[in-house]
Amino acid sequence: MGISVDQEECLQTFLQQARKHERPIILLEGTRKVPENEVNRLHDLATLLADSLPAAVFRSGNAQGSDSYFLVHS
Repeated sequence: MGISVDQEECLQTFLQQARKHERPIILLEGTRKVPENEVNRLHDLATLLADSLPAAVFRSGNAQGSDSYFLVHS
């Protein structure tokens, strides 16, 4: 996914905390204007989170923008 060491550490800490819950709820927050060069990274993050936390529930405000890009296709 192309992230820094610090970001990787934060991600692993987040996943570790989320796995403590039987069905973690992850609230998505973003921006309405996603730079085109970030769209693929959002898809990659969504895939990583969904694969790593298969029981998680992802919630958003359904706003156009980053919420629209955070879709995982099975």
